[in-house]
Amino acid sequence: MDKLDELFLIAGTLAMGFALTLQIIMRYVFNSPLVWSEEFARYIYIWICFIGVGYGVRKNLHIKMEAFMNIFHHNVQKYVEIATTIAMMAFVASIIPSGIRYTVAVSRIPSPAMEIPMSWVSASVPIGLIIGEVRLLQKLLKLLLAGGL
Repeated sequence: MDKLDELFLIAGTLAMGFALTLQIIMRYVFNSPLVWSEEFARYIYIWICFIGVGYGVRKNLHIKMEAFMNIFHHNVQKYVEIATTIAMMAFVASIIPSGIRYTVAVSRIPSPAMEIPMSWVSASVPIGLIIGEVRLLQKLLKLLLAGGL
């Protein structure tokens, strides 16, 4: 699972770039723009954003308030990081049920250009956040086990 999110992010970025490049070629070279390419790229971008949540947690890439952390002594910083990780887990967990409800609610609505169910797009929210929640749990366990707590 460690590399699966990376592979998805790379493949998604490549697919998005290919679709947009193809759109440019079709529009300006062949004077026949594609109907679906912009929508496809937008939906892939949404998936990349939400899958990127877990990747960001795993690689520790999310924005932190370093100035806030630095006011604490080194021994206390670990406890602050544990507390913020737990708070993030609670926040992410609170959003997942709404994402699932929304995904179910839009399951019969087709997208304008590609006519795929909009649930395929909105499923990125709960799936990405569940992956993020798993990554946060891994981070929390690592923090707890690293210091002998």
